[in-house]
Amino acid sequence: MPNLSIEQRFSALHDRVDDVGRNVLNKIDKLDKRMDKFDQRMDGFERRLDDLQQDVNLLKQDVSLLKQDVGQLKQDVGELKLGMVDIMSMLASLGATAPERRVN
Repeated sequence: MPNLSIEQRFSALHDRVDDVGRNVLNKIDKLDKRMDKFDQRMDGFERRLDDLQQDVNLLKQDVSLLKQDVGQLKQDVGELKLGMVDIMSMLASLGATAPERRVN
């Protein structure tokens, strides 16, 4: 640049600064687009996690209901056994005997 005037040097420097500024803005735009894509992916991931959490909560509810049903079933079986013992005692008090087993 030794043969250029000060005005030409400032103009050339200004042009270079403009070029650098445009390059920086282009890189920022590209980065901004990548960040938007990343944000969209994260939103999708968060939605899937929310869905998974809902599924887990429903599964917990189902397991809780199943535990209640099993508890009730155990209680019913216990009551049935007591009832059978009472019936067998009543039959025995009436003189009933069990039929002999047949051997074929």
